Amino acid sequence: PNIGFGIEDEYEPVSQRTWDHKLPFMAQKVIDMGYDLPLPYGLKVLYSDIEQDQVLEGLQVGFSGGEKEPFEWVAFENAISFSETYQAIGDVWVLPFLNVFAFVGDVKGDVTLDVFLEGNGLLEQKGIDCSRPGNLVICRALQDQLIELPIESVFSGTNYGAGFNLAGGWKGFFFTLPVSFSWVDMDTTDVEGGAIVSASPRAGHLFKMGNFGNLGLFVGASYLDSDLTATGSLAVPETDVTIDYTVEQSNTDKWNGIVGANWDITRRWSVMVEYNGFFGSRESIFAAVGWRF
Repeated sequence: PNIGFGIEDEYEPVSQRTWDHKLPFMAQKVIDMGYDLPLPYGLKVLYSDIEQDQVLEGLQVGFSGGEKEPFEWVAFENAISFSETYQAIGDVWVLPFLNVFAFVGDVKGDVTLDVFLEGNGLLEQKGIDCSRPGNLVICRALQDQLIELPIESVFSGTNYGAGFNLAGGWKGFFFTLPVSFSWVDMDTTDVEGGAIVSASPRAGHLFKMGNFGNLGLFVGASYLDSDLTATGSLAVPETDVTIDYTVEQSNTDKWNGIVGANWDITRRWSVMVEYNGFFGSRESIFAAVGWRF
């Protein structure tokens, strides 16, 4: 993460330093107190890979193109989403402790889940009388049956958003709190993206390595709240009936743990790797390369 104000400069006397950038505001006062600051502007390319369990709510079901309604005898379980994201991020330090950023990127992935149909409920809804000989085939397929239909919804789209990062430190220790708000415009018609809110408080220590730059090791926690709406149609085996559905999806576990490292190779170039996991059902990996000016 961008650490920001709070790391003392051990190599250059305070009296010899002049901050020659317009931002952040109050930078010279912070420099005069003996602190170091990162260059004010940054560009970053970030990759993320996220796997998480989903909660399914607001299920609406229709048949063969008919109107969708809630039905208790259709159940969706074992929903898991997988996503990959590539983002371009631009940021600026407005204050020595406040960084603001915006981003845009490409996201793709899929949602897998199991659909369970209660055959008797389907027959009743369709008004099929199993005592009639003409309904023998469909009744054999559905009566007293629990039908499992595994499905997969593939999605892709563009995500964009903005956020801020509060940061500070003292004697090599640092704290950051990035918060972001993002949205997804889906290219596919069977999945609609919603708002995504994330916050990731981190704390760590910065190790100065001379000509090899600075290495920051950190731990923390990550909060993620995402929503998707999946729509689709399934064919019931051995019948001419199709089941149309719409279901709201959100991630099951909002919080998980963080461990990571940020290597400032120079004042301009840095790389970051972060793992989110340890507890809950969400697991993710982030990697980024950044340039400051």
